[in-house]
Amino acid sequence: MLLKKDKKIARVKKSMKDMILIKLQSLLDNLSDLRDDEGIPMSVRLSIVESKRLADSIYKDLQADLNLEELEQQPEQNTVTSLPEPKTKLLIVDDDEDNQKMLLFTLKKRGFEVISELDPVKALKKLEEINPKILLLDIMMPGMTGFEFLRHLKRHPLYDKLKVLVGSARNFEKDRISVLEEGAHGFIAKPYNINELTLKLKSLLR
Repeated sequence: MLLKKDKKIARVKKSMKDMILIKLQSLLDNLSDLRDDEGIPMSVRLSIVESKRLADSIYKDLQADLNLEELEQQPEQNTVTSLPEPKTKLLIVDDDEDNQKMLLFTLKKRGFEVISELDPVKALKKLEEINPKILLLDIMMPGMTGFEFLRHLKRHPLYDKLKVLVGSARNFEKDRISVLEEGAHGFIAKPYNINELTLKLKSLLR
């Protein structure tokens, strides 16, 4: 049992932490808007991503601390907790490392379990080991283009269980048609708008 003075101190600390959480959330929202602004150079957007990652880490630590304090002050109850639903496993195959870093961070925040591979040849060989539900595939890559990847993929045992979204900076209509003919389930223009990308990925799961 907490003493009266200890309870008062705990309430003050919680109030201060709640206020910090609100300010952090506002900061995170502003950083998200800047990060998704396609008019900002990629190098600046990556710096924003790093700043957001730091702020987000502080936010999570503070939130976890508050949750722990609440649990410590609550009486024990015999409750049955359900296991969390597994996240959808997403494989990104793209030779642009900067682009991959940004996608890894943002798509994890959107609820995906993200694995990335810069080399399409390695990705194809490791596909059964990774066993993703969705594949986000770039078209223009060295060693193996996205078109070639799709041709190999159609002969892969996982092909029927895998949804493929192809991205291209060229955004030519013939590319859009060609990737669908090669077996992709969708096409999206690069640079990605993260909201559009998230909607397209989630729609493939329906």
